[in-house]
Amino acid sequence: MADPQDERRKRHHKMIDLLHDRTDVPEGQFLALKELMKADPAYQKPRDLVPLDDISIKTEYALKIQKRIQRYVPGAKDFRLNNVHLAVIWSAPLSTFGDSGTLSDRATAVDLHKHLEALAPLVKHFLARWSDTAYTKYSASHPGMPGVPQTTRKATRGSTRESSAKALNKISEQFQQLGLEGSEEDEIEDEEDDIADTTFLFDDKRRNSSAVSACKKRDNNTCVLTGTSDPEVCHIIPFSWNSTQLNIKKTQFVFQASAVLMGAQWTDENSLLLANPDAPGGSDHVWNTICINPLLHKWWAQAFFGLKCLGIIVKDKNTSIVEVQFRWMPRSKKNPTAPCSLTENERKKMGEEIRAFTDGGSLPAIPKHGKIGASRINLSCPLLSGHTFHMEMPPEDAGRFKDMLDLQWACIVAAALSGAAEAPDLLPDHPGWGGTLAWVEQLPLEGNVDKQPERRQVDQSPATMAPTPLDQSPLRPRVNVKKEEEDPSAKVAQRTETAQAQGVVHRQGYVSENVPPKT
Repeated sequence: MADPQDERRKRHHKMIDLLHDRTDVPEGQFLALKELMKADPAYQKPRDLVPLDDISIKTEYALKIQKRIQRYVPGAKDFRLNNVHLAVIWSAPLSTFGDSGTLSDRATAVDLHKHLEALAPLVKHFLARWSDTAYTKYSASHPGMPGVPQTTRKATRGSTRESSAKALNKISEQFQQLGLEGSEEDEIEDEEDDIADTTFLFDDKRRNSSAVSACKKRDNNTCVLTGTSDPEVCHIIPFSWNSTQLNIKKTQFVFQASAVLMGAQWTDENSLLLANPDAPGGSDHVWNTICINPLLHKWWAQAFFGLKCLGIIVKDKNTSIVEVQFRWMPRSKKNPTAPCSLTENERKKMGEEIRAFTDGGSLPAIPKHGKIGASRINLSCPLLSGHTFHMEMPPEDAGRFKDMLDLQWACIVAAALSGAAEAPDLLPDHPGWGGTLAWVEQLPLEGNVDKQPERRQVDQSPATMAPTPLDQSPLRPRVNVKKEEEDPSAKVAQRTETAQAQGVVHRQGYVSENVPPKT
C-alpha cells in the first residue's frame, strides 16, 4: 500500500513542474510560491470548540436544571432550554455546576432561570446593539428591572482610576512638557503607560485617542493576523457596551449572565470596567483593543472567526506575552431560540458535527455569495485555524487583555454553535422570564401579598420532593452533616404569632424546592 505522504509529494512535484512549463506565469507568482514554501507560521492544532468528553455529564446537568425551573419557578412550567442555553452549558467549565458555581445545586431555581434567560440577550448584546428606542420603551414599563443598581462603585482593578478632569489636566501637562499644542493630541503616542490606562472617554461619542495610539504602537501599526498595513484599531468587547450611560444600563441588564460563561469572580472584577456608571468608557483602553484589517474586522463582528487566548507567558518583569490562536467558526442554520432536543441520539449527532468540523481542518464557513478567507501577506500563505500569534504588552495589561478575549471567545462559540451568528435578530434584547419578572415587580415591599401567580399542582411524594442527584458527579461530593430532628410546626406557630402581633397576614406558601407545602 502506497504511503499517503509519498503520494502527496508526487502530486506536488507534478504541479510545480506544470507551473514551470507554462510561459504565462508572472514572476510574482513564483516569488509567492517561494515564500509559501519557506513559511513556518506558529501553529497549534485546534481542539474541539467544546470538550466533547464532558457533554454527556453537562447534558445531564442541563436536564436537571430544566426540570427544577419547570417545577419551582412561577409561570415557567413550559420552560425549555434552547440552542443558546445548550451551547453555553456545553462550553462552560465543569466548575460552573460545582458547589460554588453559578448553575450549582445550591442556586435557587429562580436564580438559575434568571441567569439562563439572560444568556441569549448577552450574546445578542455582543453581536448587535440593543437600540436606544427599544431599551427606553422597555425600561419605562419595567421600572424595577434588574441590572440597573441604585448605587455604583468606581473601578479599582489595576492602576488607580482618576477622574476625567484630573486625567485631562495630567495629559495637558504632558503636552506642555513636550512643547505641543492641544490640537496635536491625536498624534501623541503616550510613553507613559499610566496616561493611556487612566484616561476615560471624555465625550460619550468619542473614542480614547491615547488607547488608539498605544494599540498601533504595540501592534506595529499592522494587522496582527495578516501583516497588512493601515489596520483598524478594533475593540475586543464592543466599544458601545459602556460608551454612554444608557449603554451602560443595557450592559448591566444582561451582564449577570457572564457569570455562567466566565465565573462569578470574573464577573465581579470586570463589571467595574465594562458596566460601571462611574466610569463611562471603562473598557476603552489599549488592553481591549487589537489591530485588524477592515474586512476581517467586519467578519469578526459577524462571528465568522474567533480569537482564543491560549495563555500568558512572562518574558520579564516588564513584559508579558499573550498567546492568541485564530479560529474560523462554523455556521449553524439552527434557530438559536428554538427549544433543543436533549435526547441521547441528538446529543451524539451534535457531538459528531463538532468533531467533524475540527477533523476537517476548522475551515471558514461558506456564505451565500463569494467566499470567506484571508492571507498572511508576509508569508504568502492563507490564514488558517490554529495559527497562533504572540503579543507583547505590560503585565498589568496582559491579564485584562486575556479577560476580554475570554468573554469574546465564549460569546462567539455560543453564537456559532447555536445559530445566533447566522441570525442574531432572532435573539431577544432582554431577558424574558416567562412572567416571573412581572409577578415579582408587582409584589409590595412589605405587608400583605394580595396577588399570587397561579399555583401548579406538583407531585409531593418523597421521590419527587427534590431533584435526583447525578449518580456519578465529577465534582467534589458534599459532606452531609446530620442535624438533630426539629419540629418545624413549632417554628411556624411562633412566626405566625409574631406576625399577627405586628398586623402582617401570611398566606399559604407556594411550592418550594426545599420544603413543599402540606397538602
